[in-house]
Amino acid sequence: MKKIVLTFFSIAIISCGALLNPASQVAESNNPNEKFLGTFEFQIFDLPMSGDVIMSLTVKEDEDGLTSVFESLSGELAEGMVINETEIEEDILYIDVLIQNQYDVFFELYVEGDEITGYLADTFELAGKRID
Repeated sequence: MKKIVLTFFSIAIISCGALLNPASQVAESNNPNEKFLGTFEFQIFDLPMSGDVIMSLTVKEDEDGLTSVFESLSGELAEGMVINETEIEEDILYIDVLIQNQYDVFFELYVEGDEITGYLADTFELAGKRID
């Protein structure tokens, strides 16, 4: 009798768990770009002549694709920055920028949950988090 009750109880728990799983999948977005969208605040470490710089990045998606906007929270790096292209390749966000009309560089950004890490110009490390 104990085995029958235990078996019935196990089946009931497993079946309830199976019902919860599809509901959680419905809440997820089908947009592969979703994790890159939002506003991030991050710090770029050890820039020449500037040291550590804190910036804000907002990434949006519209009919034409991805757009991004930088804002300097410390230092003046974002001033004079022209964004040429924002794209995602192999789960990495690349933002091609022209700084002070002379330095064509890119940001290579990795987003895991609310954490953002990556590099500026393949040299300067950056790290931060999603704020919106």
